[in-house]
Amino acid sequence: MLAMSGDTPAAQPGQAVAYTVTLRNTTPEPLSSVQVEVAFPSDKLAITETSGGIINDDRIGWSMAALAPGQVQVYTYKGTVSMALRQGDTIRTSVSMRAANLPAPLAASVDVAVGSASSSSSFSASSLSSASGQPGTASASSFAGAPVSISLQASATEAQPGKRIRYTMTVRNLTASSLEKVAVVATVPAGQMQVTNVGDGVIDGSSMHWTIPTLPSLDARSLSFEAAPMQGVRQGEMLRMLSQAAVGGALVRSNASDVRVIGLLPQAGAESRFLAPLEDTSRFLTPVTW
Repeated sequence: MLAMSGDTPAAQPGQAVAYTVTLRNTTPEPLSSVQVEVAFPSDKLAITETSGGIINDDRIGWSMAALAPGQVQVYTYKGTVSMALRQGDTIRTSVSMRAANLPAPLAASVDVAVGSASSSSSFSASSLSSASGQPGTASASSFAGAPVSISLQASATEAQPGKRIRYTMTVRNLTASSLEKVAVVATVPAGQMQVTNVGDGVIDGSSMHWTIPTLPSLDARSLSFEAAPMQGVRQGEMLRMLSQAAVGGALVRSNASDVRVIGLLPQAGAESRFLAPLEDTSRFLTPVTW
């Protein structure tokens, strides 16, 4: 299990926010070569403490040789909200966990709203299961007792800049009664993917929002959209998509779906020295008399 939390759901510019990352090995075997990485928006949050983590640009990293079955490891870090932010802005940080014998990475994220912190309670998000291991898919995950589950699937695991990928989210009602106003949010890497075809969803920057008016008991609803890596994204870059669903304050999220950017292939009709017409060399021939 991987969980991430902040000590406040909202903070004012200049205010310090404390974050906690919790790892728990729920498998019967030790996890080896464990790597934990936090990604934070460096233009919105200035990191001041990392509890031993190493800062590299907009990343904080920790590592441990092994995590025994049932063992819990906690990392903490603090950041100060930028004075340039305005009320209504959002600070999103995410964390991923990898291990040599873990089938797929775990991921979690947490948002802190910029404004007046009206509550002292913490806000957290966690990933309770790893990806399914199938290309382009992410298995559903949820909090224990959560009313819904959500899964995320991509049509490809690799794409060239400009190549559209179709993402499908499936939200399922796990309860014995209908649910009203189920909120669904998907987030793409800001400045790296162009979103299109969101159906009845609403695009807000790098996020897309949907509301399912009614979700009957044990029923499921699928939502889809398309996104393409933008021109200029480097070859080999991993682009991570996240999705969330919420009902009455209960939040669940899917594992991340990663797509790797690959290089552009030569375009049809492009000029190539190998395709140029052959030079006429007949003028160099010497007549031969027999």
